Amino acid sequence: MALILCIEDEEPLRRLITAELRDAGYETIEAADGRAGLAAIREHQPDLVLCDVNMPGMNGYELLSQLRDNHPHLAEAPFVFLSALADRRDVIAGKRLGADDYLTKPVDIEVLIATVEARLMQVERLERRFDAERALLESQWREAAQQAQAEHAQTMRLFSSHVSEAVANELLRQRDNLLKTGRAEPQLLTATVLFCDIGGYSQASERLDLHTLMRWLGGFMEPMAKAVMRHHGVVDKFIGDAVMAVFGVPAPRTDDAEIDADVANAVACARDMWREVEALNARWLAEGLPEVDIGVGIHTGPVLAGCIGSAERMEYTVIGDTVNTAHRLQSYAREIGGPGSSVIVAGDTTWQRLRGRVPGRAVGEVRLRGKAKPVTAHRIEAGRLPHP
Repeated sequence: MALILCIEDEEPLRRLITAELRDAGYETIEAADGRAGLAAIREHQPDLVLCDVNMPGMNGYELLSQLRDNHPHLAEAPFVFLSALADRRDVIAGKRLGADDYLTKPVDIEVLIATVEARLMQVERLERRFDAERALLESQWREAAQQAQAEHAQTMRLFSSHVSEAVANELLRQRDNLLKTGRAEPQLLTATVLFCDIGGYSQASERLDLHTLMRWLGGFMEPMAKAVMRHHGVVDKFIGDAVMAVFGVPAPRTDDAEIDADVANAVACARDMWREVEALNARWLAEGLPEVDIGVGIHTGPVLAGCIGSAERMEYTVIGDTVNTAHRLQSYAREIGGPGSSVIVAGDTTWQRLRGRVPGRAVGEVRLRGKAKPVTAHRIEAGRLPHP
């Protein structure tokens, strides 16, 4: 049942109006002037206000103005003026203040009841429209949330098999472009690339049955990958019996200190891999499995990071001469190490950024397969890495 406030200084008329409204099925409250009316609005928050214009203390225009300006949260109810001022200018003035309707005196009760009904029905229509729009917005919000979850799942399905959390987050940041084009936007970065190759695989594959060989190879790959993650790198891919890792992706490094930190992390990772291999060999020796050694190549320089492959099989990776050089340095490490000897070789750009913090020695300029120009290489020794 709607609550109607009648503000009228003429008591007989006010009593007549409220009696007729009650007979029509409405609840009513009364006020004899503008100030009392404003107080009643603030206290009861009626569904509709009927208000005289000419009243002592605060007239109807002043009441409506204060209501709209100072209490906008209470001004949503329809506001209808009752006035003996029937001049066209008075009606326009009242409507410009924000009145929803304007009835003139003497009051036609039938017209007044019809006006109240019409204004309340208008409010009901607006409320239904608001409820419908709110329901639509809530539905759209749920659909958007579900779509975002689906896009997140799609991104993770594309890349979760081989990327770190950092790469996944970067791909999610680029998801609009990723979902539109099927690939992340290529980025030119300065990164440190590491290749680690296992020695003794050919002999192990001849000696072991396939199930044991798979378990043996997996026993090697798992601690190597964990070492990469532990030192803030990204496992780019497993290539047969080798691991490719990148330090410095997916977010571009903005200064030399960050690039130096990537270099230190890559070298610390390589030396950690060396120690992991020593622990593996001790365990495998006890189990009667073949021992291994590793060759590690590390190089620092510009790479292009992005997605390659087809829409059905996409891979996030880095490409460029830096990658090729790191791979060739790994092959060179295997050559100079020989069976049973693990060797770490770094390119000159990597070595210079270490600034002597790691024990090692220069190998000099070496000819690497597939490289037109010689590359300056450095052999890094195992041991504990000082803090950069």
